[in-house]
Amino acid sequence: MDYSIFYALCFWLSLIVLVTYVCTGLRKNAIQVIMLAIVTIANGGYLALAISQNLQEAILANKLTYVGGCFFPVVVFLIVCELCNVKLHRMIVFLMYILQSAMFACVCTIGYSNIYYETVQYHMDIEHNVAFLTKTYGFAHSFYPVTLCIYFAAAFIVLLYSLKKKSAVSYKTLAVLFINSALLVGIYVGERMWDLNMELMPFGYTMSFLSLTYILTQKDTYSVSENVYKMLEQNAKCGYLCVDKKLRYKGANDYLIDLFPDLKKLSLDKKIPNSGALIYQKINWVLDQIEKGAAESERVIRSGARYYSIRVNLLKKYRGVLFGYILELLDVTDNQNHLKMIEDYNKNLESEVNGKTQKIKEIQDRIIMSMAQMIESRDLSTGGHIKRTSSVVRVFSRRLFKSNMGFSQDFLYYVERSAPMHDLGKIAVDDVILRKQGRFTDEEYIIMKKHSEAGADIVRNILAGVEAEEFVEIAVNVAHYHHEKVDGTGYPKGLKGDEIPCEARIMALVDVFDALVSKRCYKDSFSYDKAVSIIEESMGSHFDEALARVFLECRSELESLYNEFAE
Repeated sequence: MDYSIFYALCFWLSLIVLVTYVCTGLRKNAIQVIMLAIVTIANGGYLALAISQNLQEAILANKLTYVGGCFFPVVVFLIVCELCNVKLHRMIVFLMYILQSAMFACVCTIGYSNIYYETVQYHMDIEHNVAFLTKTYGFAHSFYPVTLCIYFAAAFIVLLYSLKKKSAVSYKTLAVLFINSALLVGIYVGERMWDLNMELMPFGYTMSFLSLTYILTQKDTYSVSENVYKMLEQNAKCGYLCVDKKLRYKGANDYLIDLFPDLKKLSLDKKIPNSGALIYQKINWVLDQIEKGAAESERVIRSGARYYSIRVNLLKKYRGVLFGYILELLDVTDNQNHLKMIEDYNKNLESEVNGKTQKIKEIQDRIIMSMAQMIESRDLSTGGHIKRTSSVVRVFSRRLFKSNMGFSQDFLYYVERSAPMHDLGKIAVDDVILRKQGRFTDEEYIIMKKHSEAGADIVRNILAGVEAEEFVEIAVNVAHYHHEKVDGTGYPKGLKGDEIPCEARIMALVDVFDALVSKRCYKDSFSYDKAVSIIEESMGSHFDEALARVFLECRSELESLYNEFAE
């Protein structure tokens, strides 16, 4: 039998599997590529040894076989750890490769030194058409079986540990790994026990790498993370552009280049131009943010009818050393259109709600005005007072807003809405007193003064829980304190100065002015000059001086307003 055919089959089979794996579109498992390369080199060494013609060729071929002998046990151990989900520190893996490299360095001294082989002789087996070597081992060779035992013992320990812990590894995988490791150990021991001219290790390598390749391929095929990555790559409309830490262009994926053909014009290792295509400008904006320290900058850009999100991801090496950035461009058109649709819907909804709210407020204000007028109709002395004071407050508010007193538009709007409610408390006053023609007695006046407190309670009950708290508080204060005087002689609490809410001080001016210039059952209307004179004399005693000065600035508008009422 020609043994060289066996070696050739093992070599070509390993070479075909290696080339096929490398040329497929699958993502490559680094340890699997290393394993295939080691087995191919080792099997090539066994074939070269078998067909060698002299001692020098045989020694060189023998050294190639030791690529498998030195490194394959390490790779098998690492694959076992990977399949059993056992994580090894990088330094441990590095030291293992250093140790085996030192062993291989000793192998390379064969033919030049006696530290690994003391003697080596070339032989040719004519019957089986193969060459082989006989050798006596040097002291360095004694470390070789020791390292083999250590790696395979460690592999068995990992397998037993995974079996005991029932980790996420199938029993079929564990069984294949056990058989694979046992086969390699058995072949090595068998070759040492029986003096054969034929090396069986190529068979062990071939069977081992075929079984391990199958297991690793199955693992990658059904890997959750791997399949998620593939699904994202297939379904997500994502573009990626890479720059180094100095922001120099390093490349982009096909999707991004197809989307923005101008990227084809970019030169590698050059900074992206600041002018030109839209994509250049947008990318440079993101890169500018990086230089300013905003490493996670993101913005949405528009290109035609499409929207894209540009986001920066950091590229880091071992121990977090930064070496560049990946700019991720994601098509978010559907999201943006959806957000715009929601925004438009919300705007329309807000507009409708505001419109209906305004109508409700108008209805509420009309109801309150009607209530006030109904109550006023019981008071024979104040005809039209509610309507007039509401209009005067509106004129006064406009003037206050233009002044430098710092009133907000919302506050003055609430005061205007509160004006018709300032005398709602009169509903609690007996008709005999309210409809009396002439001045009140002291007893009647005491009863009449209670309308302010009653009004505050009524207003609070009407508005609380329906209107904004700020408006409720302003309306209650207007009803409660519009008869207070800044010198403390008013009612119902006898408050002084700033103790009186500002809205009540505003209403006090309006209320008294209308009482002065309007005819009552107990008096004729005063002239505007006299009314102004009385207010001026009462500044600092009855009225807030600053507010009164602004109020008197409204005289011409107020005269026009009352002339309209007279018509």
